[in-house]
Amino acid sequence: MHPGAQFVVEQLEKLEKGRAFTRKGYDTGVRPCGFLGERTMETEKRKRGRPRQAKDTTQFWQFVRAARVMCAYDQARERGDKHSVAVRGAVDLLKQANPEVPISQTEVKRILAAWRPRNAGTILQFERKILTEEDITRHCWLREQLVALQWKRDLKLEVPTNLGGLTESITVRFAERPNYPRHNRKII
Repeated sequence: MHPGAQFVVEQLEKLEKGRAFTRKGYDTGVRPCGFLGERTMETEKRKRGRPRQAKDTTQFWQFVRAARVMCAYDQARERGDKHSVAVRGAVDLLKQANPEVPISQTEVKRILAAWRPRNAGTILQFERKILTEEDITRHCWLREQLVALQWKRDLKLEVPTNLGGLTESITVRFAERPNYPRHNRKII
């Protein structure tokens, strides 16, 4: 390595600048570019701005939020509420159940637009069910069987042990998109 390049490397190491660079990067990135032995460093640039998530992916908490919103919306519409009242009801229900989850009327409309487009014939329908004591006992028994199977077969299964907050279940199925007609429509 050229003595001038060695000096630059030592100074950078002293200042602890460029922690993303390695000594190998300095050695390979230094090239002579003049008759006086001047050197330049070539470094890898990071992309600017906010890192983006992969397209067509949904985080688990967003999926659960969407499921709970659609359950609340469907229940309100089945009761006969108008669209705007059902949207407000979904927001209120989710804020009451989970105040830390971000939700707004606009977000509910986005969720409905994403998961229930107007031209779709088949959608994912979410149904919420409050668990009874018998259901909770069955879930506990199933989880115990999973733990036993994990030890027998030496499997790497994640079995949650905390069932204290288990009070409801959500069933997902394919269904025909519901049609909620206007209450004041013209009948011909």
